[in-house]
Amino acid sequence: MSPRMLDLLHIIWLLFESAGLDPRQVNQAWMICQSLTRSSAASYPRGFFINFSPNIPGFSLSTTAAHGLAPCQLPRGSLWLNMQLRFATGAESLQLQGVHVATLCPSALLLDDDKLVKKIAGDGYSLTVVGWYMLLAMVTLMRRGRLQIGASSARIPPSGAALPSALDLGQAFLSAAEPLHPRALARHLVGALQNVWPAAFQNYHSPACISLASLCSGADFVKPFAEHLAHEVNALLRGEVLTIWDKVACEKNPKVWNFRRQHVAGKDPDFFFPDVHTLPWSELPSADVCTISTMCTSLSHQNNDRRSLLDTDPSDPKCASGATMHSALKYVALAQPKAVIFENVFGMLDKIPGRCDGKRNVDVVLETLRDHGYACGLDRQSAHQWMLPQTRRRVYVWGLCQDLAGAQAFGESVRCFQLGPESRLSLAECLLTR
Repeated sequence: MSPRMLDLLHIIWLLFESAGLDPRQVNQAWMICQSLTRSSAASYPRGFFINFSPNIPGFSLSTTAAHGLAPCQLPRGSLWLNMQLRFATGAESLQLQGVHVATLCPSALLLDDDKLVKKIAGDGYSLTVVGWYMLLAMVTLMRRGRLQIGASSARIPPSGAALPSALDLGQAFLSAAEPLHPRALARHLVGALQNVWPAAFQNYHSPACISLASLCSGADFVKPFAEHLAHEVNALLRGEVLTIWDKVACEKNPKVWNFRRQHVAGKDPDFFFPDVHTLPWSELPSADVCTISTMCTSLSHQNNDRRSLLDTDPSDPKCASGATMHSALKYVALAQPKAVIFENVFGMLDKIPGRCDGKRNVDVVLETLRDHGYACGLDRQSAHQWMLPQTRRRVYVWGLCQDLAGAQAFGESVRCFQLGPESRLSLAECLLTR
């Protein structure tokens, strides 16, 4: 813990005391990070607003949020838990992302480098959100050319409509002894999809093997979760209809990849590449579903020296987001995976500086996908809408090859379906020490 982070914690605490407030009386969590010029406590009681503007250059604290939510986990941040007067561990930070630590190797994990584990949690996906997109993509690929899933608008509830059977199913599993178990989360999502696309799991005649690729993979928790999704699909269809093939991965940090090998997968995929900038462009392995989460440093609103996705010099650390995204888009253009899922921070929605046409960073991705034959769309999601007690707002861009049926239904199902707050895990359920 750096001195600046401790100073920031002391400042916030004194600000509360000066306002006559005791943060220990409320289930609050703060993200403390050395790289921040501001910090927000993201878990006040509903309707409560606090706005402090101390005379400290570059510092402010301003937020309104629901009770019992953690702020977004940052790669170089530590989550402070007021009621317990301690920082969350790396394993607890992983659980806030939907990663069930007990299904990994908990005894070894707890002895691992806590700073590294927090970085992995901060860089990773919110598993329930990306899992929903992967499930939609896999089902669309399984039914390609045979059925226009969701083509009848009467089958898809309008935005905001209740889905009682899906929520009842999810509530039953989330109230179980281990609500974070990936099998419970996967079964919740599969049950939800059955409500959104009633015909999605009908009339299968042959098995399907879905190959997965991930770029800037991190610890790659998404692939084991895809296997849990496949297991639940097979249980619903009562047969081995869907199997998962871990085919391609790319991760530059050797410590992160060793963590993946030891705790997550146990083995490498068929094709592993250490750097997205040096892929074998002449003979790229493709895949059915490709998930991409490139560096967010240059786009993050916590960075005062932000750059756009048009800044693509890989030798300049300030252009890390644009450089990794450029290489990822090059992979998509050459390898042509059938379905693509991008995830990054809300800085993707910022306008590119110096442009008079209002073009945003995310438009670079959308235009590239369309130019290479993809039907695509974008959505703004937060983890707290998808069962996890964390306000992690991200932009998701998805693309489907235009020869696949169901691209329109894919987008409609994402927009029309959200999990209710009653199915959300509590912050306490994600903590190992309560």
